[in-house]
Amino acid sequence: MKSNYIKMFLAMLIVGSSVVSNKMLVEHVPVFIASELRFAIATIILISLLCKYEGIPKVRAKELLILFLQALTGVFLFSVCMLYGLKHTTALEGGIITSTLPAVMAILAFIVLKERPSLKVLIGIGLTMIGLTFIQTTGSTIVSGG
Repeated sequence: MKSNYIKMFLAMLIVGSSVVSNKMLVEHVPVFIASELRFAIATIILISLLCKYEGIPKVRAKELLILFLQALTGVFLFSVCMLYGLKHTTALEGGIITSTLPAVMAILAFIVLKERPSLKVLIGIGLTMIGLTFIQTTGSTIVSGG
C-alpha cells in the first residue's frame, strides 16, 4: 500500500515538473518541434514498457478511429495548446491553469453528458476553486516575494 502512495507522489512530481520543463523548452525550441520531441521520447519509453510487460495488443479497425480521436484531442492538441500557452505566460500560471483541468472536465461532463457529479467530485471542484482564489489573491504575492 505504501508503494502506491510513492507511485502517486512520483507521478504528480513528474506532471508538476513537466510544466516548468516545457516552459524552458518552448523558450528555445519552436512549439511543434518541442511537441515532437516529447512524443518521440514518450513513444520510445512507452512502447519499450508495453513490449516488456504486456506485448503488442490486437486492435480492431473500429478501435483505431477511437484511439486516433483520443490521441488527437487528448494528447496532441492538449500538448500543442499548452506549449503555445506557455510561450505567452509563466510556468506558475500555466501550472495553475493545468491544475484546473479535472474540475473543468467534471463540469463539462455534467453539462454535456448529463453526468451527475458525486459528492467527492463536488468537494474537489470546490477545493480547486478555493485554492485558485487563494493563489490568485495572496499566493502569487507570497511566491513572487511582493
